[in-house]
Amino acid sequence: VNARIDSVADPGGGMASKTDVRMLRELRRMGIFKARHVVIISDGAVWIRNMLDRLLVGLRVTWILDSFHACGYVGDAVNAITSNDRASKQMFEKCKAKLLEGGVRQVIRWLKPYRDKHAAVETCCRYFENNADRMKYEQYTKAGLQIGSGPVEGA
Repeated sequence: VNARIDSVADPGGGMASKTDVRMLRELRRMGIFKARHVVIISDGAVWIRNMLDRLLVGLRVTWILDSFHACGYVGDAVNAITSNDRASKQMFEKCKAKLLEGGVRQVIRWLKPYRDKHAAVETCCRYFENNADRMKYEQYTKAGLQIGSGPVEGA
């Protein structure tokens, strides 16, 4: 589904009902309503979640926040905290490893002292707080699920 969303979205933000109609048509064409379990990897955009929540009523859906996007937010936050390349890389790798272990709450705690000092850190923490329930990466990978949209987008 993730690879198809951009092709049906309205330039006006994707909230128009005609977008729902176009997406519903695409979901039916793909046979998604015959699936027992649907996994959606997204960047966390609320409009995507809202639209698919409306359309996929009754299906078992697992939402995963794209790990690439999550790491991008960490990178921006870490770069705001320190300009030392070595320290920045070490902090980034530590945060990334913890995220992939399912430790999003711990990463937020590590970044918390810098929230009021750097807008990028505040943005990262808020993004993680809003999406923490979709960032159970260790659980997802143990279940054999993808945690990034790269393979789909690359195809």
